[in-house]
Amino acid sequence: MWEFIIKKRRTTFRPEWAERIIERMTEPSWTMGWVQKIIRGHVTEEKYNMAMNTLFVKLHTSDPQSVIPTFHLLNHIRGTCWK
Repeated sequence: MWEFIIKKRRTTFRPEWAERIIERMTEPSWTMGWVQKIIRGHVTEEKYNMAMNTLFVKLHTSDPQSVIPTFHLLNHIRGTCWK
């Protein structure tokens, strides 16, 4: 998995890409889609975590200061979905 990220790292990331990633990740329908895939058994927690790690690495390369707030927001959204 890390080889993929390292190869992609050679690409120049732009700040507007970070905005697009954050917009998409914080949409409740996007998060709910992941939760439903996990509940239905289409995706394991491990694959979900790998996908999130990849997104956060990409986000970090374009806008490091947005990673922690986005992570906390996603945890909050995901926590409300499980209730």
